[in-house]
Amino acid sequence: MQFTKPPLSINDQVNLLRQRGLQIPDVSKAIHQLSNINFYRLKVYSYPFQDTSHSNFTFVSGTTFDQILDLYHFDESLRTLVFEALRKIEIALRTQITVHFALTYGSHWYQDSNLYQNIRHFNRDMNTLDKQINRSSETFILHYKRTYTQPVDPPVWMTFEIATLGVLSKIYENLRNSPEKNQVARHFGLPVIVLISWMHTFGYVRNLCAHHNRVWNRQIVNAPRIPRRPHRQ
Repeated sequence: MQFTKPPLSINDQVNLLRQRGLQIPDVSKAIHQLSNINFYRLKVYSYPFQDTSHSNFTFVSGTTFDQILDLYHFDESLRTLVFEALRKIEIALRTQITVHFALTYGSHWYQDSNLYQNIRHFNRDMNTLDKQINRSSETFILHYKRTYTQPVDPPVWMTFEIATLGVLSKIYENLRNSPEKNQVARHFGLPVIVLISWMHTFGYVRNLCAHHNRVWNRQIVNAPRIPRRPHRQ
């Protein structure tokens, strides 16, 4: 089917909402908000207030523009809270994985293919990590490159600070079972398999928050496992 919908001016967007039954007592306020919040971004917060049985998705009687705007701002605040909590968890994860493995296997353990289960995944993750190192402008990465020639890449305590949570979770998942891998999970009171699922979820949700995407009422892809018997600290 060919897409034929024309773009709408801000005034036309307001008129369309009113035609569908949305109450907008302060038109100038609505115009101001829609000039700063994309109509399509705001639209998703209107769904709970619409009659889905109607072909034009008319609004339930009495629904106001402010109700939709309030839901949008609620999600904005929720993203801020979630992002701040994930920041602390992410820093702790980087620290635990770095320390436990570095003390046993050295400064560049992450490049040792013998520590991993799947060599194809290992090569994929190292390629991704190399790209992240090469485009990093962090002072400590640039200092390492200017100062040292071997090994070419920085030690793990620098590298994992600039690695994305996504690649970090893949590296941890692909590591062979070991006391160090278990110690990382135990620090968080979780079995390894549960921590892996949580790391993948953290990465997904973190990206939602970082790109200002909706968190409220979203179905989480690859929902995290629930531990049956959490480890006690």
